[in-house]
Amino acid sequence: MTKEVSSFFNNFATEYDKAAFKQSLGTQYLSEIETNFVLKNLRTANKSKILEIGIGTGRFAQLLGSRTTYYGIDISCKMMEGVKKKLKIRQVNLILADGGKTLPLRNNRLDGVICIRVLKYIPTWKQTIKETSRVLQKNGIFICEVANSSSVAHLGLKNAKYRLLNPDKVIEILRNTGFKINKIEPSVRLPFPLYTRIKNPKILNFFKKVERTLNILLPKKTLSRNILIASTKGVS
Repeated sequence: MTKEVSSFFNNFATEYDKAAFKQSLGTQYLSEIETNFVLKNLRTANKSKILEIGIGTGRFAQLLGSRTTYYGIDISCKMMEGVKKKLKIRQVNLILADGGKTLPLRNNRLDGVICIRVLKYIPTWKQTIKETSRVLQKNGIFICEVANSSSVAHLGLKNAKYRLLNPDKVIEILRNTGFKINKIEPSVRLPFPLYTRIKNPKILNFFKKVERTLNILLPKKTLSRNILIASTKGVS
């Protein structure tokens, strides 16, 4: 599975930004939801040490790399080449490694860890949470995203390189590992393929209104494409 994922992203690297974030107004909006959640819930200062598990092509590193000591782990060397192109001046410490194994960082070193659109590709995601706790300082912030098994996304998994997860199970593991849950937010509930087709701002605004209505009517974890979780490491 690890080699398959690495190969997939190496081959996908040059098209990744466009496909994931820029192909439509809809995908830009999905990225904004995640970015806003990270910025609101991750405490950073000039001397903060931040790790991103699955740095990809540097979406969050662009925002945080200039004012923090930023570490980025990824399984794909080609994806990290994208980071280098975007951040020629800023300092980012890139590490080619598997986020599902032992993280190559010392105990209690970091102020924050980000893991967005990544856990679904890691069969040993419980180990990732355990390792995150190890490298975080007391009261360090862990922000992760869970691809929700209770969404309609499971209908398109036939050839997918990832697995959907049960948010309640992830939250249980977080708590058992010593994390306090600070915030849980849903992303969108309408299917992802619809968002890839939105080119018109008026249509996007209509979708936003539908999503707001669904947020009022439905529990946070019901049908949401993914769940965003902010947590704090407690006393071990």
